[in-house]
Amino acid sequence: MSRSWGLTPLHRAEAEPPQHAVEHVGKSYPWKGSGASYGRLPPGRPIHPSNIPSPIQEEKVTSLLRRIVRRIAMVLGLGRPPRLHGEPGIRQLGHRQYVGGHWSEIGKLQFDFLVSQGLQPHHHLVDIACGSLRAGVHFIPYLDPGHYHGVDKEKELIRAGREVELAPGLEQEKAPDFLVSSSFEFEQLSARPDYAIAQSLFTHLPAPHVDLCFQKLRAVISDDGHFFATFFVTEEEVRNPRKANDHYAFRYTREQMLAFGERSGWTGTYIGNWGHRNAQMMVHFRPA
Repeated sequence: MSRSWGLTPLHRAEAEPPQHAVEHVGKSYPWKGSGASYGRLPPGRPIHPSNIPSPIQEEKVTSLLRRIVRRIAMVLGLGRPPRLHGEPGIRQLGHRQYVGGHWSEIGKLQFDFLVSQGLQPHHHLVDIACGSLRAGVHFIPYLDPGHYHGVDKEKELIRAGREVELAPGLEQEKAPDFLVSSSFEFEQLSARPDYAIAQSLFTHLPAPHVDLCFQKLRAVISDDGHFFATFFVTEEEVRNPRKANDHYAFRYTREQMLAFGERSGWTGTYIGNWGHRNAQMMVHFRPA
């Protein structure tokens, strides 16, 4: 679960179509009938704005072509095998790569960012979609014993983090709290969190799951708590998959992301670029 493309509008010509333009199958081809070869625009002739695809149209076509190419490659036995989910996927990719790789860089980035935002050792932190403790290996030694709370839907990722990634004796010394849950059961945490972070979580969730996370966290976070979350920003709303997907990048507009929080009693502030290599943007929420 812990596991990334903005769209730039195309330039649109503003000139009116030439008067000799003719209609063909519902589209305007200004150059037909001018002596030019079919499909090529003679020099100096403007392109009719209606013939330029919108960013959303381009994204839909690009997504369709990618799916077709992947399907053909799979049928022919070409390219890399499809990425699996859950325990089979973790065995296939390894616990570090399954959560997105760039292990040391992204883990340290989260730690440095939250400390810069006021996180202190006495605070309780819930690391939502903690995965195999990419950030946990930095937070656990820093926080007081029992003050790190890691939540993830994949039991195998948490196991790998505890057994492989944590330094020997650190778990006994710091007593981190772990919860395996696919429905954000924050009420089962051992303490109310002061800080929460969801890094590369909403990038893999459809809107109903994002709403659920905000609702459940709002019920348990301290009155002066902080919630930081990352997401992929799109300028216009796009159609995301209906089901959560650990390997697909979901995108939301700034307005959509802020609205998720507002519906559940949060006040959001868009931070934007915080140094993530894959351009995941940061947003900050406080209890309203």
